[in-house]
Amino acid sequence: MQKTCIVITSHRGLEDETADCLNALNCPSIIKLKGLANLDKARSIAFDKAFQGTEGTPVDTILSLDDDMLFAPESAQALVEASRQTGELCSAVYLTAQGTVAARAIPVEVEIPGAPIRWLVGLGALAIPRRKMAEIRPMLREIGGIPAWCQTGNHPSFDGEWLNEDYWFCHSLGGALLVPVAFGHLKKLPIWPDGRMLRSVADPRAQYLNAHEKRSPGGIILRG
Repeated sequence: MQKTCIVITSHRGLEDETADCLNALNCPSIIKLKGLANLDKARSIAFDKAFQGTEGTPVDTILSLDDDMLFAPESAQALVEASRQTGELCSAVYLTAQGTVAARAIPVEVEIPGAPIRWLVGLGALAIPRRKMAEIRPMLREIGGIPAWCQTGNHPSFDGEWLNEDYWFCHSLGGALLVPVAFGHLKKLPIWPDGRMLRSVADPRAQYLNAHEKRSPGGIILRG
């Protein structure tokens, strides 16, 4: 990871498990940006810091990670090496909270046999050739004095379809290749009380029974 710069944006901070994975990489160049709720602005600032900060250095790959990813050091290295070998953006395979792969194939008008599928992907585990960033940076418009690497809104290439900042960034750099490298994704899901629980709270008698229930060693509920 000596020629890699890791970029992480986070609203509230790294998950402990992600921090452990990050420490295991022993990467000398890491940029963390924390505290900005505006994800477009946060990612744009972070990417530009990484780009400018690696000017004139041996760094040739920017590795974008989310603050809730799980990965082995060899998996991160394999992802970076795939990007170096192909010269393309390369994404690991990881899932959303809905259990789907965080990627969407870019449709093509003419299919070329043998040509790889290009994907719009999240920025949770994406290796980016710095050379590609150098190619598009002069074309980026500035918003508040910050090059807009990431934007959210109606995208002109998708018939006015709304794109999030990660897909927008990925499309600007020509799409990504999906690499058969697995990353984990920590997703905290809300837990809601069901109707039975609400009815129990509304019924004073049920509240009394619940307050005095006991469980046997085998898990059987005993009323007492």
